[in-house]
Amino acid sequence: MTNSTLINLYGQNIGQISVNGTEVRGEGGPINPQLVVPLEVQLDNQPDEAPLALGRLRATIGTDQIVWPATAICPPICVDLVGGFRVRSGSTSSTSRGGEQVELRFFLTLAQVEELERRRHANRDDAFCLYLQLGPTVIGLKNSNVPRPGQARPSTIWDAKYGMYAELVVFWAANQPSALRVDVETSTWVRRVLPGLGYDRARLVEVTLPPPLPDQSNAATEFDKAKTALHGGRYEDSVAACRGLVAMWKELFGATDRDPVANVIARRQGWSEDDGRRQFLDALWKATTDFVNGPHHPEGSGQGFWLDYGDARLAFMVTTLLSEYLGSLPPS
Repeated sequence: MTNSTLINLYGQNIGQISVNGTEVRGEGGPINPQLVVPLEVQLDNQPDEAPLALGRLRATIGTDQIVWPATAICPPICVDLVGGFRVRSGSTSSTSRGGEQVELRFFLTLAQVEELERRRHANRDDAFCLYLQLGPTVIGLKNSNVPRPGQARPSTIWDAKYGMYAELVVFWAANQPSALRVDVETSTWVRRVLPGLGYDRARLVEVTLPPPLPDQSNAATEFDKAKTALHGGRYEDSVAACRGLVAMWKELFGATDRDPVANVIARRQGWSEDDGRRQFLDALWKATTDFVNGPHHPEGSGQGFWLDYGDARLAFMVTTLLSEYLGSLPPS
């Protein structure tokens, strides 16, 4: 679906900007995600001696009809259009120049991509509505060294061999009265946007850090140990710190080998013996405990229990997620 908005100069409409939601795409992958919104910009014809052009186009994108900086998806961008003045008016003595393609390229972080997806899923409509607040800078051109049929080029300060040049006049009162709506169908978003943003290869997992362990003043220290060791390539030390966090939770809940953490939580939460949550937590807790204890046991030495980055990161992430979940439970 194509939507348009007018370019206004002190109350006078001088052109329009259009967008087609089917052309929106993602680029850059998870390393450098970019949301690309192609526009078609057209300026109305003007007298030959008084052409107009767009010098730049400032753009802010959001999901609300009124786009404020505080609610925008990402910082505003500014597209420089001075070089070649490709977005300029046609002549009143000829046919219209037609529209020019201008690509808005919004650079996103993974957190912003995740927030964009959250907002999209909160919208129950078939199309995801984005809004562009555009700020065009309109300039007047006083051209020199212009070749005209049957006429010699006028004498100017700069030799004609350098080509045309223009003196620029910047108008104060250019604006786009209302936000430009961009309707992106779900099929377009899934097929053209998300893969380009790397969303099919990377996700942002949001957790509360450091893990909240009530009455355990050294929990943050253990977490920092695990994180620092992981980043420093000391994988066994990282897993050892995770083992310390697991032991703290066990102590906090008063759990024992005979009465594991899952049983204690099940009693607090009123879960039945066959409740799937109880079984899942019990299996996850046991697997995590066995894994983080593995390098610590003497019998594990020399038997191939060698940790690489993926192993240590798995232990770190699972311990962190378990900690966040346990810390979110209501007190007994």
